[in-house]
Amino acid sequence: GGTKIEEWTPPFAYKESPKFKDSTLVLDFTIDGIKPGKKFEGMIFPLIPYTIKGVLWYQGESNMMIHDSLRYADKFKLMIETWRKLWNQPDLPFYYAQIAPFYYTKRTKDRYKHTPETLPITWEAQLKCMSLPNVGMIVTTDLVNNLDDIHPFNKWDVAHRFALWALAKEYDKNVVYSGPIYKSMKIKKNKIILSFDHCGSGLISKDGKPLS
Repeated sequence: GGTKIEEWTPPFAYKESPKFKDSTLVLDFTIDGIKPGKKFEGMIFPLIPYTIKGVLWYQGESNMMIHDSLRYADKFKLMIETWRKLWNQPDLPFYYAQIAPFYYTKRTKDRYKHTPETLPITWEAQLKCMSLPNVGMIVTTDLVNNLDDIHPFNKWDVAHRFALWALAKEYDKNVVYSGPIYKSMKIKKNKIILSFDHCGSGLISKDGKPLS
C-alpha cells in the first residue's frame, strides 16, 4: 500500500532514459524525491526467471500526492518497457486501473495542496499510457459511492473488469472488455463535443438521469 511508481522501476532504467537521465547524474540520485528501485529489487527481480502471462496493475494515488502530474505517464511507460525487456517479452500484457475518485481537496496532511484539477490530471496521465501496445485500462469512476473513502470497498467489479480484458485479449473470448474511453474533443460554438472509443450501442448515464 501507498507505493510510488519509482520504487518498482530499477535505477538503471532511469539512467538510460533520455527523459530522466539528467536527474541521475548525482550519486544516490532520486526521481522527484523518490529513491527508485526499492520494491523492484526485493519483489520483482527474483521473479524474472519465471514464466509470466501478464500483469494487472493498480497504483497511482501516491504519485498524485507528490504532484508529479503528467510525468507519471513517462514513469509508468518506462516501468512497463523495462519489465518487458527484462522478461524478454516485448508484448507482455499490462492491464491497469485508472485510480478511483476521492475528495483529495479535503486532505490537509499532504505536502502539497490538492486542487480540483489534481485528480483529473492523474487520470489523463494514466490514459496516455494507452499509447503503448498491448496495454489496457479499466475505469473505476462509476464504482465509488462514497467520495470520502480513499479505499472504496467494491473490489469485485474492479477484478471483473480486469478479467474481461484478459479474457478478450489473452484467451480470445468474445466479451465486451472495455467501457467508454475518451478519444477526442472539439469545440462547437458554446459546446464541447466529446468522442469515445468502446461506446457499444451508445452512452447513457448509470441511472438514466442527467449527469451530476
